[in-house]
Amino acid sequence: VRGPMIIFKSPSEFRRHRNDLRHWKAALLRALEQQKFDPNVKLKTLPNGENPVFLLSYPDQNYVVKFFSPWYGGKKVFKRERRTLTLAHEGNPLKLEQWEIPRYVTSGKLYDKEMLEKAFPSRLDIWDWPYLILTYVPGIPLLDIFHESSREDKLSCARAIGENIKKIHEIPVEESRRDFSSFERWMVQQRRMVVKRHVKWNDLNESTLSELPKYLPSNVKRIWKGQEPKQLHGDVSDENLLGKKDSNGKLVSCGIIDFGDSRIGDPLYDFVALHLSLFRCDLGLLGAFMDGYGYKVGDLNVFSFKAMCYTCLLYTSPSPRDRQKSR
Repeated sequence: VRGPMIIFKSPSEFRRHRNDLRHWKAALLRALEQQKFDPNVKLKTLPNGENPVFLLSYPDQNYVVKFFSPWYGGKKVFKRERRTLTLAHEGNPLKLEQWEIPRYVTSGKLYDKEMLEKAFPSRLDIWDWPYLILTYVPGIPLLDIFHESSREDKLSCARAIGENIKKIHEIPVEESRRDFSSFERWMVQQRRMVVKRHVKWNDLNESTLSELPKYLPSNVKRIWKGQEPKQLHGDVSDENLLGKKDSNGKLVSCGIIDFGDSRIGDPLYDFVALHLSLFRCDLGLLGAFMDGYGYKVGDLNVFSFKAMCYTCLLYTSPSPRDRQKSR
């Protein structure tokens, strides 16, 4: 292996160096060589997210290289993102409304597994470092510009997000995956850990915590009963949604990134992180989003129960402050 290998002894050591371009430059150049990309490129760290992500700026096109660590889902997250972005752009490509999502370009591994096993037979901490190369989606995380915008701009932005999240949910799903089996296993796991997770986040009082196991149905399939499984983004949050200001200073929603949590499941699950993070529980913004999406609530009591269940079972804390602390 030419150049220093990427080895971390712990998640904390990885987090310290995750966004350090000096630490990753040799690995980036190795990936570019493997994929026959021009190594004469301007490199920049893109610090959002749990995995190292770097911008490649060429004169005619920008790309991102995203490495996947042994932590935070590792190869499962790598495979999810690659599969979903491939499906979005093949066959009948996704047609978004003035929006962009990354395009899958290629993928690889920094190190060959067989070579690692021969070179380091007793080292279990050596990781092959899978990576994706994707097209770059320009924009600013809505977390940084949404709340300073006018009410009119926010409502317009919420409707645009609804229109495009609906289209993501319509990405064709392979026949073999067109069911809730994986989603059910995940929800069962989330339910089992629900009290411990909310204790960690410190977002509920003791009385509410004690009621959680009784409130959530023991058979989680009740939550999505009657719903058709759809392709979810999995983390429609204010960090992953991108926007910009147009020439008149108007807020425009322009895309979404990070499909590492994508899965097949109930579309309503994708509404929850959005409502709690970007919308900050503003029902007017949620209404605009649902109008753009074309979502019909039906029985309000049933809708409220399902939405509250998914709120309790949410994978990660919706609070930007809490997310930063967890990293």
